[in-house]
Amino acid sequence: RATRPEVESHIKHLKKYVIHSSQTQQIDPFLLSAILIDEYCRKELDDTLDFLAWFGLNTSVGVAQIKLKTAKEVIVAGYIKGVTPTISNPALYELLTDEGTCIAVCAGRIKQILVYWKQKGYPISHQNQAGIVGQLYSQGLGSPKANPKILARGRQITQFYSLAKAILHA
Repeated sequence: RATRPEVESHIKHLKKYVIHSSQTQQIDPFLLSAILIDEYCRKELDDTLDFLAWFGLNTSVGVAQIKLKTAKEVIVAGYIKGVTPTISNPALYELLTDEGTCIAVCAGRIKQILVYWKQKGYPISHQNQAGIVGQLYSQGLGSPKANPKILARGRQITQFYSLAKAILHA
């Protein structure tokens, strides 16, 4: 399990990418950081499988632990400029191992979730974004509905939101 000093160091190291990507996608940088903290704390479990994505397996990759299939969805939807939607899995894997690119794709996914829910008539309030978007980040776009229930992962990311705010403001 990651310690608070490790998490702080990790997010401070990624801060320039977080700021750039959150501005590009016009999303909350604290939400983006909270998801990155959650993935960082879980990463040890997933790290050994990252390389399998190079062979096309839909495993999580990079600092945002984003699955290849999800990354392709974000690219195809047009949230990442300059990457062709027909990118090969090995090339996508290589892109996602770059911290800046992986964070940009994560930010694109957050924006995609927010836009999708809004288009379906259920915009996610800023008050509930950390819990709902944080939960959907690991589950998919979900089924938009009024008053979605925030589950354990969403509650964890809501807690990380406060930590992210403290780190980015330091």
